[in-house]
Amino acid sequence: MSRRMKRVVVSSGLQEAEIRPPALLSEFKRLSLQDAVAFFGDPAQLVETPCPACGADAREAVFKKHEFLYNQCGDCESVYVSPRPTDTALEHYYAHSRASRFRVDHYSRDTAKARRYHLLASHANWMGQIYDEAGNRDAPVYADLNSYSPQIFDEMHAVGVFDTLLSVDPLLPPEQESSAPVRTIARAELRDAGAVSAFEKIEHQFSPFDYVQRLRGALAPGGLFFFT
Repeated sequence: MSRRMKRVVVSSGLQEAEIRPPALLSEFKRLSLQDAVAFFGDPAQLVETPCPACGADAREAVFKKHEFLYNQCGDCESVYVSPRPTDTALEHYYAHSRASRFRVDHYSRDTAKARRYHLLASHANWMGQIYDEAGNRDAPVYADLNSYSPQIFDEMHAVGVFDTLLSVDPLLPPEQESSAPVRTIARAELRDAGAVSAFEKIEHQFSPFDYVQRLRGALAPGGLFFFT
């Protein structure tokens, strides 16, 4: 018998300030602007790119913000930055910038309770329900990429549809923040997962398409990829 995918809508009365307090957001923006100059201030290190949404080359400059030029795609009308930092430069930035460290240390830790109540429980129920209805039951493995809210594993453990929980190249060590039976692995080790999640990761990629394509090998047949 085939299983049909069902749309799931979740709501927890979330207020933006609960997970992004104004003071933390202001400091994060300040550090981001300073780091952008420090890491990407040399125009010679930036590269021209086609539209990351559809791959078209046709574009028109629409505005400039913080020294980055934003273009509108001539085909799909997406707005994107070009020239932009290379994939390697972006990886270096996210690994070593003060803004990235602040995001992990303060956004994640200082708002952990609100995030768990408003976001993580909803995410876990959403993923668990869809996996239970449409996933590969022979691959009861859940993995979260670059985890910065390890409490997601407590919520996924409570949902009870996965036998194995994996934290892939975490930004926060799950053993310090979660009581669930979660194992830490490197991205190269990930394979045959029934479900993989990437929260707030797609928008940080040089090529979202390539990022998603690389994940295909990490999923079991019929595996599910969840992202926000």
